[in-house]
Amino acid sequence: MDQQPSHAPFRLFRISPAPFGKQAFAICAAFRDHRSDLKSECFVLMQTSVTDGLAFGTRFSYSDKTDGQSPFVIDEAFALDDALHQAETMYSVRAQELDQVFMEKLAWARPSFSEIAQHRLVGIWAHTPLSDSLLSIADKSGCEPLSQFIYSLRALPKFTQTQLLPF
Repeated sequence: MDQQPSHAPFRLFRISPAPFGKQAFAICAAFRDHRSDLKSECFVLMQTSVTDGLAFGTRFSYSDKTDGQSPFVIDEAFALDDALHQAETMYSVRAQELDQVFMEKLAWARPSFSEIAQHRLVGIWAHTPLSDSLLSIADKSGCEPLSQFIYSLRALPKFTQTQLLPF
């Protein structure tokens, strides 16, 4: 019998504040590849305008072989937490490059990564210009549950938005 992992294979985070006054998200995943090697991935999605966005990401490999002397357990939970830490670093560097003025105003504040439910990817898919970026993530990810979840979004009907009162 296969043992189920004790954690979700991927986690979704809303990042705030975000450059350009738009939205930013991070997706972190941990999994074992076909050789049972431990991997993690982190992807950052940033909306840069009403019609544009960008995404970037990295994969990490871990040796989970320890000599028994280490107090650390290198497992999927560790890899997922490490992926979040790496996403925080990548986001800070890229946000600084993209919007120098924005980041100078917030030099005292560290961006906050707030976990949100995985199904919120539906809203990101439907209400932001990040759907192509999500498909790129699905194409590149080695985390099968993440890729399958994103690909399943293609079957959704289009959402529309009608402004009822001016902002």
